[in-house]
Amino acid sequence: MQRLQVYISKTQFNNLAHECSVLIHVFYPNHLVELTTKKDRSDISVEIDGDSFYIRLNGLGVENQKDSYGYKVTTDLRYQVKAALFECLAKRTGYSPAWGILQGIRPTKLVFKIKNELSQKQSIEALHEAIEQRLTSKYKVSKAMAKLAIEVASYEEGYLKTDKDHSYPVASIYVGIPYCPTRCLYCSFPSNGLEKYEQTHDAYMIALKKELNAILPLVKDTHQLSALYIGGGTPTTLSAEELQELLKHIDGITPLKDYQEITVEAGRPDTITKEKLEVLKQMGVQRISINPQTMNQETLDLIGRKHSVESIKDAYILAKEVGIERINMDLILGLPNEHMKQIRQTFEAIQGLKPSEVTVHTLAIKNSSRLKEKQEGYSMAQREEMEDILAFSRQVLIEQMHMQPYYLYRQKNMVASYENIGYTSGFPCLYNMQIIEEAISIYAFGAGSTTKVCQPNGRLERVENVKNVDIYIERIEEMIKRKGRYFTEFQK
Repeated sequence: MQRLQVYISKTQFNNLAHECSVLIHVFYPNHLVELTTKKDRSDISVEIDGDSFYIRLNGLGVENQKDSYGYKVTTDLRYQVKAALFECLAKRTGYSPAWGILQGIRPTKLVFKIKNELSQKQSIEALHEAIEQRLTSKYKVSKAMAKLAIEVASYEEGYLKTDKDHSYPVASIYVGIPYCPTRCLYCSFPSNGLEKYEQTHDAYMIALKKELNAILPLVKDTHQLSALYIGGGTPTTLSAEELQELLKHIDGITPLKDYQEITVEAGRPDTITKEKLEVLKQMGVQRISINPQTMNQETLDLIGRKHSVESIKDAYILAKEVGIERINMDLILGLPNEHMKQIRQTFEAIQGLKPSEVTVHTLAIKNSSRLKEKQEGYSMAQREEMEDILAFSRQVLIEQMHMQPYYLYRQKNMVASYENIGYTSGFPCLYNMQIIEEAISIYAFGAGSTTKVCQPNGRLERVENVKNVDIYIERIEEMIKRKGRYFTEFQK
C-alpha cells in the first residue's frame, strides 16, 4: 500500500488535521494517509500563516508535477481549509466525491439545520431548491446526493413531529443483547460469540434487569414512550423462554401496549425458531430484522456466518407464517470477493421474498474488525464499481420493488465514502429515524449502549455504558448511577 505524508499546521481547531486526512483518503482510498510534522517531506501540505494559508500538492505519483495554491482567510478557517483542499484534490484527480466535504454521519440533520435557517415563507419547491444550492455550493455535495438527503429528510419530517402540547417529552428505549452465534469478519460491534455465552449470560441478564428496574420507571414517570428496540448482537440468541421473560419484565415496568412500535433484531437465521417467533408475536412485537447481508453462500462462509442461504429464506417464510408482517432485511454491498454478479444474485433472491424494508449498507472497514487486518487478501470492489453497484441497488429497490428511501446515515471508512440507506414499502421504522436524527431522547440499557438525552436547550447529553460484558456486570451499579444522575441533576 502506498503512503501519503500529509503536513497540516497547528490551529485552534484540534481536529482539523484529522479531518483533512480523512478527506484526502476519500480521493486516495488505496493509500495510507499519515500525518507528519516534516512539511519538507510531505506529499500534501496545508500551511497556515496569519490571515493566509497555502495548499501544496507535490508529486503524488505524477512525475515532475507540483501544484501550489494560496488563499486569504475570509470565513471560518476550519471550513475554508477543507473546502479549498477539496477543490485542489478534485482538480488534481479529476474526481469529485459525492458527499463533498461532509464527514458527519447524519447528512439529513444538516438539511434540517439549513431549513431552519431559511425563510419558511417560500414554497416547498423554493425551499428545497435553496437547501440543495447550499449543499452543493458550500459543502460540495453532488446534486444527486443533495436531492437524496432532502427527499429522506422530507419523508422523516412527518414521523418525527411530536405533540408539543404533551406535558412530557418523548423518549424511546433501546435494550442491548451483546451475543452472536459467531463474530462476522467485518464486525466491530460489542458482541460475544456463543463460546462465551454460558460463562456470562446468566449474570448479564441479571445485571440488565437490575438496570431496567432502576432507570426505566424514572423514564416512564418523566416521558411519553415512543418506540422499544431490542438489538445487539443478536437478541434471538436468547431462548424462547428468555425472550418471553425479558419482554414480560419490560412489560411489568412499562406496558408494551404503550409503545408505538416494538422491534426485535432476529438478524441471524441460525438463531430463529418457530417458538421464538411465536413468543415475539404474542408479546406484541410488530417488527423484526432478518439480516442476510448477502444471498451468496461463498460469501456467507467467508465472513463467518455459519448458516445457509436457504436458512435465510426458511426463517423469513416462517416469520410470515407466524404472522409477523413487518420484516426488515439488511444487506452489505462491497463485501470481500463480491462484485456486480453476486450483487445481482442477492437482489434477485430479496425480490422473491418481498420484505417490508431493506436496509442497504456500504461496507465500512472498521479498525477493530478482522477484515481490517486481512483486506489485502480479498478482491474488494473499488470506487467506480461501487458507484455502479449502489446505482443498481437504488434502481431495483425504488423502480422494481417500489420502495422509498426513509433514513440515511454514513460511517467512517466506508468503501468509496458513500452511505447506508433504509428503504420502506410504507411502514418505516420509527426508532431508526429517531436515532439517526437525534430528534428525541433514547434511553439505552445493556453493555455497549449509549443513552442520548435531549436537553430543553437542544444540547444532547450522552451517557455511555461500558462495552465489555464482564466489566458491565461488575460495574452495573456505576452504570445505574450514571443515568440516575440525569433525573436528579440534569432536569432541575
